[in-house]
Amino acid sequence: MNANAQDEYFASANNTTGGISNISKLPDVWAPLLSSNTFDQINERYFFIGIGSSSYYHLYTIDATDGNILYDEPLTTLNSGDALTNLQYDKATGNIYAIHWKVNLNEEVFASIDPANGTITDIKALPDLVYVQPCYATINSTNHTYIFRGQDNSDLRLYTINIATGDILFSPIMENINPSDSLMDIKYDAELKQFFGLHWDDLKGNQNIISIDPKTGIYIVVMSLSGVKEITESNTTYDITHHYLIFNGTDHIGSSRLYTIEVDTAKEIFNPLFPVLPSTAENMLALEYCNGLDNLFGLHWGTATTGISNIVKSKAAAFPNPYQNSTSIQLDKTYSAINVSLYNALGQQVQTENYHNNSVLTLKRNDLPAGVYFANITADNKQLEPLSLIIK
Repeated sequence: MNANAQDEYFASANNTTGGISNISKLPDVWAPLLSSNTFDQINERYFFIGIGSSSYYHLYTIDATDGNILYDEPLTTLNSGDALTNLQYDKATGNIYAIHWKVNLNEEVFASIDPANGTITDIKALPDLVYVQPCYATINSTNHTYIFRGQDNSDLRLYTINIATGDILFSPIMENINPSDSLMDIKYDAELKQFFGLHWDDLKGNQNIISIDPKTGIYIVVMSLSGVKEITESNTTYDITHHYLIFNGTDHIGSSRLYTIEVDTAKEIFNPLFPVLPSTAENMLALEYCNGLDNLFGLHWGTATTGISNIVKSKAAAFPNPYQNSTSIQLDKTYSAINVSLYNALGQQVQTENYHNNSVLTLKRNDLPAGVYFANITADNKQLEPLSLIIK
């Protein structure tokens, strides 16, 4: 794995114009992980997990005021195949909370992380949980609860956990969600005392903003987003001062935009093209809004300075994901020569496959243990964005 194959920057984004401004370069960050970012509104700190130069997971803490890295803690207590997902910072305790997949026990565990030293403390096992939906969690610091969406042996549920004990307080089935619908990104507004999320209604063929009751799982539509076709995963944040839900999505002609919706009035405020960058080989992900600085922050993936010189933004997707025996990776077009290298959570290469003249790649499990992996894809001498894969 070439840790210098891309340049990561801590950057700010303008939700009025869609423009990006780099604040600081993150030279030792190889790949930020999906659903691993969160924000401390009190101390104005941005957190995310990424693979660092040591090939371990690292928990990075960035001072949002100047972009300096305050802490860079290797998560060395994670076993190969383990994963931390759906990070949420709690201002009451000063800890980060997450769902910890422990591959050696084959179970999900509710856990806390100390951002100053990277210590992971398992709070309570969640033995009935078989799947956790990425990018679908929030925290209510007033009531000391952590809310996320997951699946037991039979149903998708909305779980509410006591962050001190790890006890499940509520776990309703969202019965008015059809199997072909999808839910993304839940956010809590402490002033309005409401939970908001994004919902694709497959029957009606449109995206909605919904308000959700975590005790019952019942939701109501706040606003239909008729101009939005798709939502970009892991690129939604919330401005509690203005009650703005801010998310990246595409319109019906395929243009990527940054939408700002005022949820209490159901009005679309801004929808500029996003990200406005000099090259399509760049992106801006893991958005977090800072109310104190009145600014939007994220991770800007720019052009590499060393290693493979042609890095492109890939439209690759894997299905099924999670998978048991094999998954199919769909590329954006047919390539002549393709290499897929699979890495475990420790950054160790565990599998490599070559393909020719193809756009759909079948990747077999090959006796790999359950866990989270990263597919590094090189196609016709161009490095595509890595894919996060889950083997169950």
